[in-house]
Amino acid sequence: MTNEAFARIKIDQLLKDTDWRLTDGVSVRYEYPLDDGGRADYALFDRQGRALAVLEAKSTSVSLSAGKAQGRRYADLLDVPFIFLSNGEEIWFCDKGQDAHFRRIETVFSQDDLARRKAARDIRRSPLDIPIDSRIAGGGGRLHQSACIEAVCREIVNGRRKMLVEMATGTGKTRTAAALLKRLFEANWATRALFVVDRNTLAMQAEDAFAEHLPHLPCYRVPRTGRRFQDEKRVTIVTLQTLVNEYEKYSSGYFDLVVIDECHRSIYGQWRRALDHFDGIKVGLTATPCVMQDAPDVDDEDRAAIRDTLRFFEVSRPTYSYSMSEAIADGHLVPYEIYRAMTARTAATDGFSVARSDIDWAALDAPTRAELERLFADRDPIIVDPSALERKFTIPERNRAMVREFREVLENGYTGPNGIRRAPDWGKTIVFAVTKRHAETLARMFDDVFADKKPSPTTRYADFVVSGMGPDDSVDGAAKIKRFKKEEFPQILVSVNMLDTGFDCPEVRNLVMARFTHSSILYQQERFEKRVGFA
Repeated sequence: MTNEAFARIKIDQLLKDTDWRLTDGVSVRYEYPLDDGGRADYALFDRQGRALAVLEAKSTSVSLSAGKAQGRRYADLLDVPFIFLSNGEEIWFCDKGQDAHFRRIETVFSQDDLARRKAARDIRRSPLDIPIDSRIAGGGGRLHQSACIEAVCREIVNGRRKMLVEMATGTGKTRTAAALLKRLFEANWATRALFVVDRNTLAMQAEDAFAEHLPHLPCYRVPRTGRRFQDEKRVTIVTLQTLVNEYEKYSSGYFDLVVIDECHRSIYGQWRRALDHFDGIKVGLTATPCVMQDAPDVDDEDRAAIRDTLRFFEVSRPTYSYSMSEAIADGHLVPYEIYRAMTARTAATDGFSVARSDIDWAALDAPTRAELERLFADRDPIIVDPSALERKFTIPERNRAMVREFREVLENGYTGPNGIRRAPDWGKTIVFAVTKRHAETLARMFDDVFADKKPSPTTRYADFVVSGMGPDDSVDGAAKIKRFKKEEFPQILVSVNMLDTGFDCPEVRNLVMARFTHSSILYQQERFEKRVGFA
């Protein structure tokens, strides 16, 4: 058996894997005769027998580059726009009317996906000729949203397939994405899109936003793993955790457009494999200020995340950027004020002093208790790494002091470093905690300290939500968040990994940083659109 014959056996399997019918005499035709007397290795047709693409087979001993010219010639003779090259190991693809070069893809496109793409391609218009719906984005003086859509569409028309959008939290990334989707659908550059988020709360938030802004564009959220995507819908909203378990069931051509929310958290390991599987144009959304990569105060982890995000989208800087300072200057975000509580000394980067009597020994597990006993054996107090606080041990009085001081500042105001007296707003407050135990403890403490503000003893003035993608997750987290956004109580919501970024709740007035973070970027994301950060 020759190398090419062996490759064709593997190519046949690749076609079967994406549901091509090899023996119906219509869909796949071998050695298909062409007008110049040549023969295409594979010609692919739709169910009505209309030609869609050619597939040129090469042996594994020959570079696929050797088949480019031949594939283009066969596609011209057959009058089809799509060309596949494969040796059974790799698959390359080219839309000869749009692409200057072939690119590697993960699977042959399915018959339905290929037919859908060709039908859309035949009636495609430039998205730049389609008006942006100002009812969704760009209206009310939010010119940055329409400018972003214009920038992304220009890049798409010019042939770029990966774009990165950096927009500060609170400036309308989801609205901008909705208006971009509407424009690309109307121009027939996309007929099926994927919107990816990294947590279910954001998926539900996106579903609500798209239902409001795109009522005539069928959108839905994949509720859990094991549910097949709905082919008839135009926009699929899915969490990374669900996508990574489902993506291999679909051909690489299933989505024409992939929008990745909070993309700086979505480009690693198994997440990246799921995103790379689909050949659609990719647009990343992030509030992480990528221009901070070389700033001297950026943590090494943040710098690496920025670098890897830029590398994934193959850009040296974002396609479009709208910073926090620009948003504040334009009046779309309110400026913030930082109050440093007396307990902020425990977040010193060089460690802080802890006495044996400060620690809640009953809350420690055996290994941590043994470790601390060893450390206290020859000295008291000891110097502790602040990142261990609440993860390894708890200082109850620190938490109580933090809660008491927050109430005092709300009631009496405070004098800032510049000598100006300030009065924070009473209102919805988010507290960022370390662990589930820490969150629950703080919620109870806040509830006690603000008991006089509750209409009844059974009302929760403070509640907590946890998402660590594990057994400690709040099973009713979505319901708690909805109550926090829509109802008067709770006034305070303590969060662990749930409301860090992308949370849409304009009523929030205060943020309490009850956890230590190395990340200056995350710190800014969590606080900048609110009035006061309480650290």
